[in-house]
Amino acid sequence: MRTFKSKKSAAKAVDLKTFRVDSQVYQTNLTKKFINRPVWEEPDPGEIYSYIPGMVIDIIAKEGERLTAGASLLRFEAMKMECTLTMPYDGVVKKINIKVGDRFPKNQILVEIGDVELQ
Repeated sequence: MRTFKSKKSAAKAVDLKTFRVDSQVYQTNLTKKFINRPVWEEPDPGEIYSYIPGMVIDIIAKEGERLTAGASLLRFEAMKMECTLTMPYDGVVKKINIKVGDRFPKNQILVEIGDVELQ
């Protein structure tokens, strides 16, 4: 009897990962991209990150100040637009990590909030 399996496919079969979805069992090979991906971590609600790169024009909030949801934290310029960063929920401004005139990239922590009161 003739088989068409090569040594390469036999080696791949050893690397198969098994997982279950709704009582159905599947096997697959994981790609290098998947294996090397950054591990997901639950975001900290007390950290406010920049969602686009920009430059700080004005800082409105003060460290230690208690603010409610919707209150302005700072103004910045991004892509020739002036934007306002607001409080996503009630809390105390714990730390402001930037100052007026600073340029910041995407995904940088701009403001840290303590005593977060999620709604």
